[in-house]
Amino acid sequence: GGEVRVDFLATGSSEESPHYVILLDGIPYKMVKKLYDEGLFRLFYRPSKLISTFPSMTDLAFSSLFATKSPAGFEALYYNRDTKKLSNGDAVYLSQKNAPWQKLVDYRASMLLDPIGYVDPGFLFNHDLSAFEDHINRKRSGTVIVYSVGTAAVGTREGASGLTDCLKRVNQLCEKIVYQRRGKVRITMLADHGHNLTASKFFDTVKVLKQAGLHVTTKLKKPDDVICIEFGLVTCCGMYTNSPAKVAGILLKNKPVRFAFYPVKRNGRKEIVVRDKLGEAYIGRKGDRYRYDAEEYDPLKLKDIIEKLRKSGKVDKGGWIEDRAFFNATVDHEYPDALSRIWRAFNGLVRYPPDLLITVRDGWFCGKPGFARSINVASTHGSLNQANSVTFIMSTIKPLPRAIRIREAGKYIK
Repeated sequence: GGEVRVDFLATGSSEESPHYVILLDGIPYKMVKKLYDEGLFRLFYRPSKLISTFPSMTDLAFSSLFATKSPAGFEALYYNRDTKKLSNGDAVYLSQKNAPWQKLVDYRASMLLDPIGYVDPGFLFNHDLSAFEDHINRKRSGTVIVYSVGTAAVGTREGASGLTDCLKRVNQLCEKIVYQRRGKVRITMLADHGHNLTASKFFDTVKVLKQAGLHVTTKLKKPDDVICIEFGLVTCCGMYTNSPAKVAGILLKNKPVRFAFYPVKRNGRKEIVVRDKLGEAYIGRKGDRYRYDAEEYDPLKLKDIIEKLRKSGKVDKGGWIEDRAFFNATVDHEYPDALSRIWRAFNGLVRYPPDLLITVRDGWFCGKPGFARSINVASTHGSLNQANSVTFIMSTIKPLPRAIRIREAGKYIK
């Protein structure tokens, strides 16, 4: 459908009208676009693609959005190579130490309610929606930022039907607010990452490693030692090891495993290996350019795009690709903005990145075994592809660019 909006909405400064920023957890772009095309969200300009971090995880994405200090690990459970100790994942999670962005929002449900969300996701989402309205009614100027973890719980347990219902109810709340304020309000809504909307089975990473004779442990001493991060129920898994290539080779023999990523020194430079079961390529960075060395094999299916960029002058003689040109060219690719996102995963996204990161195919997930076996997972996230990575941003204030990196979206929520 075309652009059909209510035209009395405020677009001016905060003195004239408050700016309500609604953060949701785990909403795929294609679902929001479909609902918009069907006539929902007509208070808003057309939704834009918001490209999440890789891994596509909440604390990484929203820490990038708010430009906070980098989280310590991809998840609350991580290995600190300085102290040579594994964190207490549950304690770090409850303390929000790995989620610096949470201090910048006006509402986030008590962390103690998060486990209830996986048992009764509707309860948690209803709690969030009610709290949104309370916070919005209390504050009549400036910027108010509210966050719902309840949408993630609903998506994980109920998949597409549950998330569709959540979005319709958030839209109803937005319409109610606009009506009550006679249009003197500005609203921006976005999420942190996508969701794959695929019923999934547990991939037991530790079991595979042990069967291969590796030593799964909590401290790294010997070459065959591996610390396996099993925490959230997601489509990726970080590992700390002194033998990443060997561990990757073992895991890639298993059908659920899609990719392995790990840093190496090559030709005197730091590069990232991108590997699947058939072969590998390498990602390098120089200034604001990236190189994708896939002469022998192209796991990310990028050669055609890079050749087009070369013909348009966006790739120099050394094979270095302009970052912005690559982003624009891959927004709709199976693995959007892959070079920058993969590079950043091991360089600056977190303070203690793993030595090896694997992703699993949609239909599988990794995580804490006891928790994993007690939950029917209808949808999850974490990996590099469109469904997991790409979410939405839209605003009543003005049209936004067609696609935006989440780390460049902070200016839209001020």
